[in-house]
Amino acid sequence: MSLYQQTILIVLGSFALLATGCNRARKYSLEGRVVSKNSSTGEITVAHGDIPGFMPAMTMPYRVKQALEFETIQPGDKITADIVFNENGSEYWLENVRTTDQSGRKTSSASHESHQLATGEHPPDVALVNQDGRTIHLSDYLGKALLITFIHTRCFRPFPGAAKPAIFAARLRAWPHDNYDQCCKL
Repeated sequence: MSLYQQTILIVLGSFALLATGCNRARKYSLEGRVVSKNSSTGEITVAHGDIPGFMPAMTMPYRVKQALEFETIQPGDKITADIVFNENGSEYWLENVRTTDQSGRKTSSASHESHQLATGEHPPDVALVNQDGRTIHLSDYLGKALLITFIHTRCFRPFPGAAKPAIFAARLRAWPHDNYDQCCKL
């Protein structure tokens, strides 16, 4: 075999090794408590601790890949699992889900149903943290127009619906203020 052929084989072999290394799924270990379970989507919402090298502690939904694992998990369970990302990072799910403690099942509340406010119905007086780190309450703004946007800055991948503040500012300036009474007033 000539030097040229050996060089070609080495280069092609190197590319093959690099390609297989780049296309492998990424895995991270998770420990947390199941907050809720959605049978229609096959997802559980998990309040988990820090995942070193990946993300800080948070609560978020995860799809469980194995049906048998999903069926045995209940709200209140403490679990360990692997978060797995596909090759390009566009999808993620849980694998190797193991229940480590079931004692929270008795105290876990049922999943919360969402409720859409009717026109004129008052929203609950929730506490929120503003951009300055101050806690505010919706009741602080009774009788005033209030624009709220939620932007999560700790996600492991960009959130497609995250809005740009400049767009909100432009829309707020263009808001038909004479129609305020038709909106939800606090």
